[in-house]
Amino acid sequence: MRIKLDDPSRLPDLRDFFQCVQAVAEVSGDVLAVRLVGVNDPRQEECQLQAYLKTWLGLYGQGVEAEVKVDEEE
Repeated sequence: MRIKLDDPSRLPDLRDFFQCVQAVAEVSGDVLAVRLVGVNDPRQEECQLQAYLKTWLGLYGQGVEAEVKVDEEE
């Protein structure tokens, strides 16, 4: 999953949040790439990542807009 925020300066905070929940997350330019280790079902992974993002936005990202792009299955 790739996430863009309307305030890219907040991406490191979001990355740190995802890393605290055992996700692999990396900021590259104005995009955060994130995935869950050990989750083999792409739909389950997307659901969990969306829930984590919603939690972060609610707790720490008031007023921040997020654009999500789900990576295509290979």
